[in-house]
Amino acid sequence: ATVFDVNGVPAPGITANLTTTLGTLGAASGTTDANGIFETTLTAGTTVGTALITVEASGFSNTVSVPLTPGAPNAVAVTAAPATVHPGGTSTITAKVTDANTNYVVGETVNFEITTNTSGANLVTLSGVTNVNGEASVTYTAGGTNTAGTPDVVTATTASNGVTGSGNVVVDSTSTVVGSVTLIAGDASIVADGTSHTTIRATVFDVNGVPAPGITANLTTTLGTLGAASGTTDANGIFETTL
Repeated sequence: ATVFDVNGVPAPGITANLTTTLGTLGAASGTTDANGIFETTLTAGTTVGTALITVEASGFSNTVSVPLTPGAPNAVAVTAAPATVHPGGTSTITAKVTDANTNYVVGETVNFEITTNTSGANLVTLSGVTNVNGEASVTYTAGGTNTAGTPDVVTATTASNGVTGSGNVVVDSTSTVVGSVTLIAGDASIVADGTSHTTIRATVFDVNGVPAPGITANLTTTLGTLGAASGTTDANGIFETTL
């Protein structure tokens, strides 16, 4: 930070106070030197974002921004939606790439391959680039053979450093294939008092839009506590829990 007097001359001996929205400042305040300068350091935390550093001196302020970017790929989680398909059916294979601090890695090229191909499946494309959520996706098309106890395995590999992850697709002509899921809350809002609660209902449908019984539903929440985080849909394709 450089402080100037009303004539635009560097001002020594002035207290400068700094704040930051991300990371940690080595010293949050200090006195300008003979050149009107006060220096400190910004140490990055583990959260990605833009640090806004603001200085205040004698009622005047200014702000500078420093982007904090994700580190190198450290993990790749691969999921299939749906995870079970009929012979000849399709599934979206998604690889989520994160760094060592679980930040999403954006702009990473991910290469996909079927490393176990029981059904005779294929991938429409073999690579993708991660988006703002660290995700890259390709389309899988099942072959004509049921996989039984040996599902097809799709492996995703980061191009920059070779980190891999794998996900399974079951091909079964007799299984229900999930097409969509809806989620609703029983109340528009509840009081944050540690005891108020509401019902959360998930309804799972098959590819034909028919409610799908016997499907496992897994739920997560960013706030509050779920009564049950997973369960099986009933005859109407519904699984309910409380928040």
